[in-house]
Amino acid sequence: MIKREFPPNITFEFPWRPYQARVLEELEAHLDDNHLNIVAAPGSGKTILGLEVMLRIDKPTLILAPSIAIRNQWVHRFTEHFLNTEKPPEWISTSIKQPKFLTVSTYQGLHAAFSGKKELKEEELAEEEGELVDVHELKNDQTDAERVIESLKKQGLQTIVIDEAHHLRNEWWKSLVILKEGLDKPHVVALTATPPYDVSPEQWHRYQNLCGQVDAEIPVPELVEAKNLCPHQDYIYLNQLSESEEETILQFKQSVLELFEHIKQSPQLLQIVREHPCLKDPDANIEKILKQPDYFSSLVIYLKACSRYYQFKPEFFKILGTKERQIPQFSIDWAEILLENMFYNDEFFQEHHKDFLDELKQKVKKCGAIEKRRVFLKENREIKSLLKESANKLDSILEIVKLEHQKMGSSLRMVILADFIRKEFMPGRFEHGMPITKLGVIPIFETIRQNYRNTKKIAVLTGSMVIIPYSAKKSLIEIAQQVGIAESHLKFKALASSASFMEVKIQGENNQNVVHLITQLFGRGEIEILVGTQALLGEGWDAPTLNTLVLASVVGSFMLSNQMRGRAIRVNKNEPDKVSNIWHLVSVEKVDSKISSQWNDSIEAHEAKAGYDFRRMKRRFKAFVGVSFKEDLIENGIERMNFGLPPFSEEDVKRLNETTFAQALNRKALTERWQKILEEGEVKQVVPELEAQNDALPRPFIFAKNVKKIIRDFIFIFVLLAVMIISPRFMGGFEGLKIIILFIWGLGLIGLIKAIRRFSRSIKVLIRHWTLARSFKQIATVVLKTLCRMEAIKTDVNRISIKTQQNSQNQVFCHLDGGTSYEKTLFLDALEELLHPVENPRYILARKGQLASMQQQDFHAIPSVIGSKRRWADYFGILWQKYVGENVVIYTRTMEGRKWLLKARENGLADRFKTR
Repeated sequence: MIKREFPPNITFEFPWRPYQARVLEELEAHLDDNHLNIVAAPGSGKTILGLEVMLRIDKPTLILAPSIAIRNQWVHRFTEHFLNTEKPPEWISTSIKQPKFLTVSTYQGLHAAFSGKKELKEEELAEEEGELVDVHELKNDQTDAERVIESLKKQGLQTIVIDEAHHLRNEWWKSLVILKEGLDKPHVVALTATPPYDVSPEQWHRYQNLCGQVDAEIPVPELVEAKNLCPHQDYIYLNQLSESEEETILQFKQSVLELFEHIKQSPQLLQIVREHPCLKDPDANIEKILKQPDYFSSLVIYLKACSRYYQFKPEFFKILGTKERQIPQFSIDWAEILLENMFYNDEFFQEHHKDFLDELKQKVKKCGAIEKRRVFLKENREIKSLLKESANKLDSILEIVKLEHQKMGSSLRMVILADFIRKEFMPGRFEHGMPITKLGVIPIFETIRQNYRNTKKIAVLTGSMVIIPYSAKKSLIEIAQQVGIAESHLKFKALASSASFMEVKIQGENNQNVVHLITQLFGRGEIEILVGTQALLGEGWDAPTLNTLVLASVVGSFMLSNQMRGRAIRVNKNEPDKVSNIWHLVSVEKVDSKISSQWNDSIEAHEAKAGYDFRRMKRRFKAFVGVSFKEDLIENGIERMNFGLPPFSEEDVKRLNETTFAQALNRKALTERWQKILEEGEVKQVVPELEAQNDALPRPFIFAKNVKKIIRDFIFIFVLLAVMIISPRFMGGFEGLKIIILFIWGLGLIGLIKAIRRFSRSIKVLIRHWTLARSFKQIATVVLKTLCRMEAIKTDVNRISIKTQQNSQNQVFCHLDGGTSYEKTLFLDALEELLHPVENPRYILARKGQLASMQQQDFHAIPSVIGSKRRWADYFGILWQKYVGENVVIYTRTMEGRKWLLKARENGLADRFKTR
């Protein structure tokens, strides 16, 4: 007989956390659309919450997890905390091909079943590539999928729990969509710490269709305040490159600088650029120019820098909306744009100067600056890889290990996560001290083992290799027996290079429990330093005793990096005062050489001077929330580390690392800072906000226009009043004159009323836009009200407000107070699109009166989410009229609209040109 409901009296053994209780109280309302979408930081108890929701729905359930380890964790949590048993009951299955009342599988397992493939084991997944991803494409023949869905239907499947739902960015979402569509309106429970806010609107729409709208979000500060996450801090250790690595980078820079000089001094290239049709007849090529504005700019900038006597046509600067004296210096940044387009995108060069182009291309290739039809003059793939995986990071990790272990002693529970295993660096019997040249799990393990003698409690945990200290063997056997694994299934082999460590293999299906076994050893203190892959341990792995995390992974994505970091910030019920340190490694280049100095002078973009590894870390830190070192704030972004701006000298690196070490040692002070900020601060959420460029705001235009209106209307009112006061004196005498004067007086009164209304309206607009912050708020209000009217933002408009502020540097910021994270992201994206230079929108907004006179150019792109339909674009224009000023909404997909789009893009090109 097929089971249709859970056994009675299954309950969670502990009290609910406040936010869990809140979600459960509102569960019925959340499930009114058959979806529940929960966003909460790693360690906040989403798994337990998902299990309770599953029980309350009380229907046959499929749970999907991103890895086998996390799949097993779901089963373990349910049996331990709800069923109070050690062995799962027979109505739980971990095979999608043999479903039962409760089936727990992986995304990869579902996708493999649907495509007729074998489900890969953990070690067969792409662990060596740094991320668990599926490589199979669904077959066109859906018989396998139909067979799996039919077997799930026979079990009465009505609930799907999607763990770490952000994984739906991978190909696995296709299988999930087919599964959902094949069932009869199932309940979908989606759990994630990092929704894919940074994807395209189409991908986000796909995510929402599958998972539903976000129902509840729990920010990190609230969880720390409620003691559901521990106080924690990120630390950046600056890693200096080895001499050979520095030499590689300097050689690349030297060759690029020589190439740069060759380009600037090449009379042949100069002559060819002069002949370019876009420069000879810009009016006839305006479409082409505006399609690639950066490239057109690079041609002009190159000519200006390399041809003293070249006479630019006035049309250039009319199109650019700038002046010749405002043209920037020709830099490596501009040379990169110039060369890439010349080589691969410009028909003129291909058709008329192919021989010269091929010769120049060979010179660029010789520098190592061409990869897959792209030109990289600032950093090529080799340089990026060298910075990310510098062998000197092994020494940096060793320094961190020494610091933390000497301070924490036997209470240290450190995990070091890397992307690659690098088994080839495991030394043999007589290979002590072999040179290690790459970053990875085995190189890290060996570096610590060979160079730090204060502890032997070091271990390795990956999908295909497990190493433990010899001293932990007895405990491992004991833990294995507790979960039903006989000692005969454990195989131990001493390492060839050291009898103090053993490689462990578990035979048969029991191998799936290896993560659980090693985690128990780690919790007991038999392991103090655990080195593993981010693919296996970086997501969903639960080890509450972990108090120090070193991220030796090169992953820079918003989601994966935040997931890895989340391993360390979970609370430990046996250690209420737990504080976690999270270490990030960044390679920095020397800036003291002559070549480095010349290089920085030739680079325009400050970001490029920072180096690839620092830029990658900066991107990572956008997802990390923590205490600022600058002031008493909880915020995200790398600026909170108070490092200053790169490049860094050797003295800077030494000073910053010493400061970082001193801060990391004082965990007690960190706890006190968290407490102080949470007690004193009113806002417990970290708010995404948008900074507006002052010249992108309409305030100057509105201000000038309305001041003119006010002066004009004031003079008009004054004259009318004077006429109306004086005219009665002339009413004596002729009767006809009286009638004419009364008529004039009546017209004057009507004109006066209109003028006063115009005057008051102009005053009101002027007050609204009196400061940049107020001006920003007006256009933000137009965006918000339109999105609410469209129901793109579903939160009650009365529960949302716009906050703007202007700091002492006249920077203006805007954020949304209230609403979901997705709604805040949608709002800021639309606002950013509105304020940025016009690209290719369906609708643009132009100042009324511009269509007759183009003396004042002022255009905005109506955000794509609003411009998807004419009625919303028109509604946007109506609100703009109310809050900002007169305007015309122009549809750009007609011949006439295309002309105005070109005008708008000319204006946008001017902004881009000046900013660059």
